[in-house]
Amino acid sequence: MTDRPGLGRQQQTALALIQMWQQHHELRRERRRYVFDRFHSTPTTTEPGSYG
Repeated sequence: MTDRPGLGRQQQTALALIQMWQQHHELRRERRRYVFDRFHSTPTTTEPGSYG
């Protein structure tokens, strides 16, 4: 079988892109959870000047 020196580099690049994509989507999920928890929960205290 012939050796393909460029194949390893392409696989490493693809793996790096997949990992970046997964991290990006995990961060988006975390932000959504934060926003949901932050803005869809009942406040425990009222701040001066608020309508609560």
